[in-house]
Amino acid sequence: MDNVNILVVEDTTEESDALIKVLKANNYNIVGVATSFKKALELFYNNPVDLVVIDIFLNGSPDGISFAETIS
Repeated sequence: MDNVNILVVEDTTEESDALIKVLKANNYNIVGVATSFKKALELFYNNPVDLVVIDIFLNGSPDGISFAETIS
């Protein structure tokens, strides 16, 4: 299996670090970690992304949902 490119959209450092550790241990390629809607869009459109792991609430607002709607 080729490496799967994953974008992580998470605003809590502890959560994203734990998730990245598990993903890397399972040979996934992390293309970036976004902590905001704007950064998520930038990373999504400038990198090859196969899968996105999205936190629904970013900094207290439902930007994760907006991001998912935007890229779908």
